[in-house]
Amino acid sequence: IETTHENGQAAALNKVIKGICNAVIVGATVLLIFSITNIVTSSISAEQLETTMFLNQYRMGSKTLTSEVQSFAVTGDAQYYDNYMKELEVDKNRDIAWAGLQENDITAEEWAKLEEIAALSNGLVPLEERAIKLAKSNDTSNATAIVFGEEYEATVQQINTKTDECIEEIQNRIGKKQNTFFMIMLVTEVVFILVFI
Repeated sequence: IETTHENGQAAALNKVIKGICNAVIVGATVLLIFSITNIVTSSISAEQLETTMFLNQYRMGSKTLTSEVQSFAVTGDAQYYDNYMKELEVDKNRDIAWAGLQENDITAEEWAKLEEIAALSNGLVPLEERAIKLAKSNDTSNATAIVFGEEYEATVQQINTKTDECIEEIQNRIGKKQNTFFMIMLVTEVVFILVFI
């Protein structure tokens, strides 16, 4: 009777130990998945922030060029021309932003839109050069007509609209990816609590 009782206790103890081992293994696995998912989610958030920052930097560079060339066309003040050239050759916000975006996770479709924005921006250069040449020769009236003209203003508006759309699309795509990982984290948290219980 004593031997049978001891065997029964040993079997029950083995069963408990086996259950604990299984719970620890499952818990450790779930914890590992949670940690990896947390790291990935943080990385996605950082990428989203950085991508938005670069897109805004590109837009800021374009706006600076537009503002300075328009001011130079109206006033003929060399300070505005110097500011224009500084943005173009020293600050290079657009170039820095473009290089930064190339390092990030941008889809082919998004790149096509970014290249369209860049093409529109580059399309303003001949108009700006003409306006600068006229302003330098004190013909501010014709210089102003170019940089405040329908073609120039319409292109600037297109750049702003397309940049806004592109930022929104990229944020939505990254946001969906983020939500997926948040759901995985939530599920792993629930499983970990259940395993612990």
